[in-house]
Amino acid sequence: MKLDHKDVEHIGNVTKLQSKSLVWYEQRAGRITSSVSHSVLRTSTTKPSQNLIQSICCDRPSNLKTTAIVWGNEHEQVARQQYADGAISSVHSDLKVKNCGLLIKREQPFLAASPDAMLACSCHGMGVLEIKCPFKFREMSVEEMSKEKDSCLDQNLELKESHQYYTQTQHQMYVTGASYCDFLVWLPTGGHVCTVFPDKEYTLTSVPVLTAFWEGHIRPELLFRKLELGTKQTEHGNKQGHCSCGSADSVPMLGCDEDKCTHQWFHWACVGITKEPRSKTWYCDNCKSSNTKRKRQRRQ
Repeated sequence: MKLDHKDVEHIGNVTKLQSKSLVWYEQRAGRITSSVSHSVLRTSTTKPSQNLIQSICCDRPSNLKTTAIVWGNEHEQVARQQYADGAISSVHSDLKVKNCGLLIKREQPFLAASPDAMLACSCHGMGVLEIKCPFKFREMSVEEMSKEKDSCLDQNLELKESHQYYTQTQHQMYVTGASYCDFLVWLPTGGHVCTVFPDKEYTLTSVPVLTAFWEGHIRPELLFRKLELGTKQTEHGNKQGHCSCGSADSVPMLGCDEDKCTHQWFHWACVGITKEPRSKTWYCDNCKSSNTKRKRQRRQ
């Protein structure tokens, strides 16, 4: 299964506005992109996250706008311009920064990525740029941020290989064939660039897992839409399945294991999590509180 080179180029050109383009959402649907690759690699192969499958197959924009998302989007362009102008230190010569859209792996068109920019320099060749503007650390310096436990940077200011952003950069380089990725962390106090290079281990071990996940879970959902139809029936029936925020968007969500939960499904951002919990059961704060009260009553 391959895409023609002209088709790949055309899709890349018509989606350069990325999240401001409806075509970008349509073309991402059914493809494992760099932003979800880490989640795919962490989910169970036999009982994968249904929310993850739905989010990958979703072809419409999300209305979820958290403070962190809005702040990050507002400052991303500032960070990009400072990087392009050389205001943030760079190790490259004759650097050129170009906009890009959805980039698809021609030989494996179910894999795609949307870097924040494509790069070209006389020292390293073709590269990609990935920008992060972490709202949580906005009042810190990059050095202070690196000392935090949940920072994506280690204390040497290098991207942690265990972090989801490392997986994201590796996926981008694999899809595009880039020889490096400049990972830019931008804060109001200053920015920092660490250059990441392709990890052969990703190609050897991770790509086969992504391929198996797509063939075993994404392709069937694209063909039969069982999860999508099930969600619609729930929405039109008892109106459960919505997050407490009231939005029914199928961006990554987490299901409460309490059968009588009022909402049942919650957006990750709305309950303050950034990755799927390792425990087999999870309860929302409301149900957790109710369960605690019931246990106390039984003891009495």
